[in-house]
Amino acid sequence: MSGPFPSEADGELVHYLESALALARAQAAPKLTTSLDDMPIGLPQQATFNLTDAAKALYRARRQRERYFDTLTGAFSEPAWDLMLDLFIAGREGRRVSVSSAAIAADVPSTTALRWIGMLEGEGIIVREADIVDRRRSWLCLGEAASQQMERYITDCVIGGIVARLKAHCLSSVAIA
Repeated sequence: MSGPFPSEADGELVHYLESALALARAQAAPKLTTSLDDMPIGLPQQATFNLTDAAKALYRARRQRERYFDTLTGAFSEPAWDLMLDLFIAGREGRRVSVSSAAIAADVPSTTALRWIGMLEGEGIIVREADIVDRRRSWLCLGEAASQQMERYITDCVIGGIVARLKAHCLSSVAIA
């Protein structure tokens, strides 16, 4: 941008980015198969990506914060989000998650995890199913609506990254010219 007031060229860039975002959303929604790392800078013909890999990256990024800010132990605790990410990933991979495994994934004391599991279950986010082989165990999964909401959220996060890369590429091209 040339100053505090947008120029005509800035308006064209904004229009281009908005068009690119709309096209990326339209192309990404039905085809979620290729890793984002394989995508070239700019808008590819088929903007596709792997939702499971994106969810795993979000989960890893959450854990990395704690390594960088080790004096803030517990400051980044989001048990509900960790539970939802873990169950989303497990569902996409076809894995079953027991209550105890979900509690471990939440990375909080088991009583805290159980409290959050109960709250999420009460809201219909998590569905609990009894194990027919071992009555002491229950399985958890995301409810259908929650799973769809997670897909939309992660898709929006990834597309936001694509647009940011596209914008950076466009701005660097403008700066060179």
